[in-house]
Amino acid sequence: MIQQILFYILIFIIAAYLLYKFIEKHLISAYYYQKVDHFQKYPIQSGDIVFLGDSITDFGPWEEIFPGYPVKNRGISADTVKGVYKRIDQVVRGTPSTVFLLIGTNDLILWLSHNDQFILKYYRMILQTFREKTPQTKVYVQSIFPRHKSFSKRIIHLNKNLEDLTHSYGYEFIDLFSHLADEQGALKDHLSNDRLHLMAEGYLIWSDVIRPFLPKMQ
Repeated sequence: MIQQILFYILIFIIAAYLLYKFIEKHLISAYYYQKVDHFQKYPIQSGDIVFLGDSITDFGPWEEIFPGYPVKNRGISADTVKGVYKRIDQVVRGTPSTVFLLIGTNDLILWLSHNDQFILKYYRMILQTFREKTPQTKVYVQSIFPRHKSFSKRIIHLNKNLEDLTHSYGYEFIDLFSHLADEQGALKDHLSNDRLHLMAEGYLIWSDVIRPFLPKMQ
């Protein structure tokens, strides 16, 4: 009986992985390169404020949240730490004044299952690129957001390592996890309808936390 259950679990995992690879090839990859092409045609300019990350950033109405600021949304849905690193030259080439970086939650999912060392390696490469190619840019690494409570221990541990890594490069780490998590370390129910992406109130909380880090407007 146990062997039969384990067999069905294995079949489910394999099926989920194959489904993900199909979606990645035909939908996610296509969207990624569509967005990268769009970013290439409308490049970042010196002095821009860049929001860089995955779908949580991608879905943010940043121009409405921060009217009057030279904001560029460089989020791509389903992106990962490796995906951000692959397109980092598009960001540093424009020498933005400020970058708010949020990436890594998609690396935690079962069918990718990137370990913390993998995630931190790519963060290190991203931060090193900023320091070498646009040292005047202020880079703020934002904590990985809470999601289902089953992720909480790992995210808390990973965020601590991210904070240490960020400080080692002389950049500032912004804790958003504690503003969005409930007592079990899960994303608060009223801030999301899928335990991952934010409703409007979540973006308001996020924007209130990072507002003091925006550059002063002339």
